[in-house]
Amino acid sequence: MNSDTSSDEDTLQIQAFAVENDSESDKNVHYVNGMPVTSSDYLRSVRLEAKDCPRVVVSDIKQSTFSHKQTVLIKENRALHPACRGFSPSWEWQRLQVANFSSIRQSLTRYCALMKKNKIVPPKLPACTDVDAWCQLCFGRLKPPFPPKPSSAPPTTADEPIEVDTVLEESPAKPVLQQGIGPLLSVVTAMDQYTVFKVLKYHLNWFEATGFSEHQGQWFYALLACLTKPIDPDACSLLRCLARSAASLRATLMSPSDSRLVPLNLIICLVSVYFDQKDLMDSAS
Repeated sequence: MNSDTSSDEDTLQIQAFAVENDSESDKNVHYVNGMPVTSSDYLRSVRLEAKDCPRVVVSDIKQSTFSHKQTVLIKENRALHPACRGFSPSWEWQRLQVANFSSIRQSLTRYCALMKKNKIVPPKLPACTDVDAWCQLCFGRLKPPFPPKPSSAPPTTADEPIEVDTVLEESPAKPVLQQGIGPLLSVVTAMDQYTVFKVLKYHLNWFEATGFSEHQGQWFYALLACLTKPIDPDACSLLRCLARSAASLRATLMSPSDSRLVPLNLIICLVSVYFDQKDLMDSAS
């Protein structure tokens, strides 16, 4: 084939059979009662019919014909639930948090490299598919506790960071984790990316099922710090769900002095700014 059109077709569709006397005209095709005589005639006729077909075919559908059958039209709302006045952070605060977060991620990378260099054995963690074991590790029970009701009183000792030495209570059978532990450096650095993703997904499910607490906010921050970029589509979808859940809970807060506001704003900030989900970004207050 010598024409430009034929060259394009040969490039897109490699010829499977060699056809004798292949020509762009039908002079070499022999028909009997409108049917090709030989197999070569048939292949040439198919080739000629294909040349008459347009390269792009557009279906002309009259949508008005189906309008009366339309039952419901669903439009996905990609934006976050807007924050009330005084509840969204300033641009300066968001830039500062992103800078601090980036610095922490760099420190984690250097620490992991140092562990590998010194051949430090990481602690044994539950299997990434064992949701009950991770729930007990993080919260000390098989179901995450409901967050305490917001109060203007100063935080009690239960809201303070948990010391590792106080979370284990000896029993005759085996140690039982009573309160759970925070995201210790030795724990989060021993997690591979798949485990980070799975545990982050567990925490999001617990967040949506039982509410949010500052202790869980620490886990969210640590897991986000361990999540490598660029993120895959599954991780991206998970982060967007996390930001939306945080924004929905923030919209229910009654006062800007609520202790949960800052960690919720921080989660939304990191997802939207650091992980490049710009459409979820808060407007500066």
